[in-house]
Amino acid sequence: MHEKKLPPSTQKTHWLFGNTMELKHDSLGSLLKWQKEFGSFYSFYRVNQPHYVATKPEYIKYVLQDNNKNYHKGKAFEYMKVLLGNGLVTNEGDFWRKQRRMAQPAFHKTKLAGLTEVMTGLIEEFLDEWEQKYQSGDRINLTKEMNLLALKIVSKALFQSEVGEAIYKIGDHLNYALYRMMMRLRNPFLPPRWIPTAANRKEQKAIRELFGIIDGIIAQRRQDTQDYNDLLSMLMHSEDEDTGEKMSNQQLRDEVMTLFMAGHESSSAALGYLFWLLSQYPDIDQKVEAELAQNLGSAAFTFESMRQVPYSSQVINEMLRLYPPAWTVGRKAVADDEIDGYHVPAGTSIMIPAYVVHRDADLWEQPHEFLPERWQTQQVKELPRFAYFPFGGGPRLCIGDQFALLEIHAVLALLKRRFTFEHQPRHHIALQPLITMRPVEDIYLTLIRRG
Repeated sequence: MHEKKLPPSTQKTHWLFGNTMELKHDSLGSLLKWQKEFGSFYSFYRVNQPHYVATKPEYIKYVLQDNNKNYHKGKAFEYMKVLLGNGLVTNEGDFWRKQRRMAQPAFHKTKLAGLTEVMTGLIEEFLDEWEQKYQSGDRINLTKEMNLLALKIVSKALFQSEVGEAIYKIGDHLNYALYRMMMRLRNPFLPPRWIPTAANRKEQKAIRELFGIIDGIIAQRRQDTQDYNDLLSMLMHSEDEDTGEKMSNQQLRDEVMTLFMAGHESSSAALGYLFWLLSQYPDIDQKVEAELAQNLGSAAFTFESMRQVPYSSQVINEMLRLYPPAWTVGRKAVADDEIDGYHVPAGTSIMIPAYVVHRDADLWEQPHEFLPERWQTQQVKELPRFAYFPFGGGPRLCIGDQFALLEIHAVLALLKRRFTFEHQPRHHIALQPLITMRPVEDIYLTLIRRG
């Protein structure tokens, strides 16, 4: 009988837990090390179960695009269903395709262009608060500020009608629910949710109150005859092209929760990394400021403004290469398969870490260096698809990728008109790769007022 070929494997460091403790101690370092040792397709053990890792662009393309119907979302997404229900991130198959078709028009470029004015107005209000709150030379908690700004932006984009003080409750409940979700992903031995521990009760209360706020907003909007130019209104009016069916309140809540999580978590992390990097590279920072001043000046920031600042785009691309908030993609094989001659049994979890691929020396010159100019080179233009995928790829490419880029560009352009950050010596920050990749400790920078 022909023996099926399996990929190379790490050595278990514990007879029961496999490589779990290594990953808990330093996930990113372990994955970078293993790629050097075992190549672009190998397995490691998590609680004695083999998990495959794919880092070669052609393998990634096969899993996420060419044969995507055989690779569903992994176990991590099951944990998310408590919070996100059957939203676009967690659901599969025909229901996902239907929801995607219904949600897609809300993220069309023409719709985003209409949201830009709302977004920029909110950013200006946020910076007005900075003018009141901070003096030049104040050291600010950048992580906390970008968290709040990203939360306000996604709230305003979703609910243009005033959310008011509820935004702080939404933020607190969402942050705690996400924290508990992350803990479950890291520690499979936590007591199940149905056991009434203090932490479980607090988690259930946070989710219950969060759902109550969102359900209340949806119910209020159902009775409101005014037409709002926001994502909730677009989702409410979207119809299934085959049946004419609209989203139920439950579907709306699931999609709103999904957009809240994605729009808040990923964007806030990206903005933190962006300004932290610029504070360490004075030449790059000054080039960005010069381009913004010359090409945009004091004109209103619009959707088209992104095209007018190519160097800023390169800087953002390079930030997302080195520090992708969506640092890994997880999939699970539905049926037996084969990748480059290696057997992939049904049920196998496959990890596709963008963080590792984006730092692969076979793909990128000086892979660990922050070099925005690389994005205008022929070498980068000729890279294979899936050498760079900060928003995933294939049919399940992040639906909000253009919204996220618009948000990052708008915050960069408008913040730089009024403020900059004091330059500092280059240093590394410790990273924690959970649902998104975030710094272990909050980033603090010294704020400098312009003029």
